[in-house]
Amino acid sequence: MKKKTSLKIGRVKAKITSDFIIDLYDQAQLLEGDEREALLATIDVLREHIGELLVADPQDIIDTMT
Repeated sequence: MKKKTSLKIGRVKAKITSDFIIDLYDQAQLLEGDEREALLATIDVLREHIGELLVADPQDIIDTMT
């Protein structure tokens, strides 16, 4: 059975590449405490999606337009 997908409007923020992950890791090294831990947790999630696109939430796009 084919999985149903739905299309959503969004803005591509970045392509998740190994260089993108390394840049985030470098940024995390400059942070401390909870901010650093949160970014490291985000990196753990993103590294599982190398080659995919990081897309802004459609509501974020609307909020910046108003």
